[in-house]
Amino acid sequence: MASCIATVHPTVRISGQATASRARRVRCSKLVRCESVPDGERAIVSSKVDRRPVLKAALASLALANVPNGGLLWAEEALAEPYNGKAFEDLIADAIDMHVTAPTWTVLQAVFHDAASYDKETKTGGFNGSIQFELDRPENAGLKDVVKQVKEAKAMIDASDITKNPITFADTLALAGLAKLTVDFKQHLCTVVSKDSCDIAYNAYGNKPPNMRKGRVDASEADATRVPMPGSSPAEYKALAARMGLGISEMAVLSPALTGDFESSVALLAQDDAFAKSLKRYEQVRREPTRTSYEVPFFKAYVKLTNLGARYYKEPGYI
Repeated sequence: MASCIATVHPTVRISGQATASRARRVRCSKLVRCESVPDGERAIVSSKVDRRPVLKAALASLALANVPNGGLLWAEEALAEPYNGKAFEDLIADAIDMHVTAPTWTVLQAVFHDAASYDKETKTGGFNGSIQFELDRPENAGLKDVVKQVKEAKAMIDASDITKNPITFADTLALAGLAKLTVDFKQHLCTVVSKDSCDIAYNAYGNKPPNMRKGRVDASEADATRVPMPGSSPAEYKALAARMGLGISEMAVLSPALTGDFESSVALLAQDDAFAKSLKRYEQVRREPTRTSYEVPFFKAYVKLTNLGARYYKEPGYI
């Protein structure tokens, strides 16, 4: 007579006070398969199996009184790839690569103009996707194509079966800028190594992009605060940095995003002594093969920029 003697030990955590409108999260640690074996022999245990049947069985053992309506549905959905899963990240990368073809600094200009409405004192404005409602403003001339391309990338992401929750426009724009930066930084490294060893060199020495939080809430209308007009003075940009809560070195490293053109942006800020000092330092480290002291601060300043005034969803599925 055969029997199953292996035991499944699920670790079940239910977080938060669940309600009928908000499902609970259920996680299981190591799950094993129990196979039928003759009495007296050891069961075969494997952790490389489909965990769905085992998790459902474990969930079924929970008292229904402790799991409100929708709890089991969310527990089953939790088995699906999370919002930050690799397949989802690959989908985002493919959509941006396919649709967002504008130059890197033009994409970053759209990001900067979206965030530049932030006021650190009043906590108003900020990076929220409002740029899509502000394209009639003269300071945003030339950004219509970027917004159109980002919307196309968002549509591709939302249409995929991989996507559990529609990605926001603000998230898509932020990730597009980060992706363009990453490609540019890698391409620079490839210019100082042989073509055949580019990937090897980048994996070993390249400056990788930071993980970016997702789930930003999109604005439903234009922000009231305006960003500097084309032709603004260095003093006006310094005042803007102070209002936004950006330091001199952060504004300096982000300078290509001010006008969408690297050389003209740097030349503009270099007219101010404080900016000139930071710009000179970044110019020196850009000559280094890995440019770590330039690219890492750029990544950090960029992530800060895309978090200024941002609000985030708290529902399950958004990280």
